[in-house]
Amino acid sequence: PATGSYKVSGGTKNSTGDYTMTWTVDFSSVNYTVVACAGPAGAGDSRWATTQPANASTCHVRSYDSSGATVSDVMIAAFGDQA
Repeated sequence: PATGSYKVSGGTKNSTGDYTMTWTVDFSSVNYTVVACAGPAGAGDSRWATTQPANASTCHVRSYDSSGATVSDVMIAAFGDQA
């Protein structure tokens, strides 16, 4: 999944639109922020992504389209104190 990354050691594709990202350097705690965007969307379609830091070293990301189907394109950024 990671085609361009900074401090991302890898990603696991759990299924289409469902990923677990692993950081090269852990965050100092689970109290960090991850933002995500799913796209690109076609005409009349919308897409979104949800994120949930699982722990200081991984984050779970899911992406969907307006029908609720999962989509494979997702971009993320994470912000917080690293260990």
